[in-house]
Amino acid sequence: MSTPTPGETVLRRDMFRGQIWTAYPTRVVEASAAGLVLAHWPGVQILVPATWTAWLRGGGEALRQQGIVHLARGGWDLEPWTWHTTAWLHFLLPGRWFSVNAIFDDRSGELRRWYINFQRPFTLAAAKVDTFDLFLDLEVGPDLSPRWKDEAEFAEARRLGVISGDEARQVDLARQEALDLFAARAWPFPAGWEAWRRDPAWPLPVLPT
Repeated sequence: MSTPTPGETVLRRDMFRGQIWTAYPTRVVEASAAGLVLAHWPGVQILVPATWTAWLRGGGEALRQQGIVHLARGGWDLEPWTWHTTAWLHFLLPGRWFSVNAIFDDRSGELRRWYINFQRPFTLAAAKVDTFDLFLDLEVGPDLSPRWKDEAEFAEARRLGVISGDEARQVDLARQEALDLFAARAWPFPAGWEAWRRDPAWPLPVLPT
């Protein structure tokens, strides 16, 4: 496994039972022993479940929830979606059952919030970072106040067998790990990243053809 270099395009994928659930082309910002830092921003085209794009177009929360049913059944449709409004930094920590994400207003550069995404530990090979989103999330405001999200989705995915018993136990452990990381203000929490700005001259990373 070779370490990517800043400026490279890496495809971040959620993979479930050998199938692509989401695919985000990202730019490598930093790669070190601490982890990978990837970025995507408005204009980047991603690949996501059709239920998710329908929900974003105002189709209602039930459509978004239907995505978990499709995962359990083993079949779903993917659609392209052009990202807008926010720029994201993804901090991928080796061996962890979560990632840390910083979300910025792309126009003003203001840090909107930190977002801890619980997911399988990532693997890196052939310019692809593979993981799988386990639905549970923890939002942390700019003032570092935490708020749990999507507990019901996590429970439904567990009930339908999308999340295994072992994965649920790993997430339970990871909850405290994530809280401890943010309580200690450990990397990547306030370490200068809150002042990050993307270079407007960066070319858009694109999905492979």
